[in-house]
Amino acid sequence: MWRAEVIRIALHIGNIEFNDLRISRDEFIRVKLSGKLDNGIIIPFHQLPCLIIEGEALLKQLEQLEQLDIVENYQVISPKK
Repeated sequence: MWRAEVIRIALHIGNIEFNDLRISRDEFIRVKLSGKLDNGIIIPFHQLPCLIIEGEALLKQLEQLEQLDIVENYQVISPKK
């Protein structure tokens, strides 16, 4: 997904460590239905990709990019291809 890749590239360019979590198709379907990852993290509007910063999921790309220089604990989640 290109939207998740933009965030990954920004993190790499910024030399920011992050956890690149890619979920299975089955988990993606569960997220679409329940709005939560299997680990319990709530996904806004049941949509991926999202960026999780300090336990809070951000959905919109601009919002995600604006936050990248503020905090240090990142996790990008997107479905596997």
